[in-house]
Amino acid sequence: LREIYFYTRDSPQIQSAWTQSFTGSRRTAVRRVLGHALDEVGHEQLALADLRALGYDTDSIPDEEMLATTLPIVALPIYEMSRGRGIGYLGQLYFLEFIPTRAGRTYVDVLEGAGLPESAMSFLTEHIEVDVHHNKLMERHVADLIVTEEDLTHCQRAILTTGHFYAAMLEGALRSVGIPAAGSTCLLYTSPSPRD
Repeated sequence: LREIYFYTRDSPQIQSAWTQSFTGSRRTAVRRVLGHALDEVGHEQLALADLRALGYDTDSIPDEEMLATTLPIVALPIYEMSRGRGIGYLGQLYFLEFIPTRAGRTYVDVLEGAGLPESAMSFLTEHIEVDVHHNKLMERHVADLIVTEEDLTHCQRAILTTGHFYAAMLEGALRSVGIPAAGSTCLLYTSPSPRD
């Protein structure tokens, strides 16, 4: 949850900056993408609330640094935008928006089975609901923003890269609290083909 706080906190600003690269027909997506970014504002507070529900003091977290294993998720879209391949960020969004709707219910069942209270799962349960709408937005984003085969290739690469970074983030978070994580992370995520 601590690491989710960090990448979620930065997401609205990164998504807003992404629209600067929209030219030509892609400009029609600016309002929708900015609306999507606004939907994400404050979601990091859900992660902190869940940590508090588990008995953790979260007061210092906003002033702390994310783990090195979380940084790639935040840095990937900035890197892609700096290289003129901002469309790749759509692949990262696709991955992150579909996790809760594809695997969220499974996560909730596993966490409840492990004894986690419902009050400590607000981030997950909120995204199981909200991301159904965001999945529909993603369909429109894909239709409006993927114009060329090269765009599609960048998006597919970003989906795979984000999956790799997401697993590394979870493993890093487990290691940071003394839980051996080598080979223990299972994303419980099945995506439709990126081409779909």
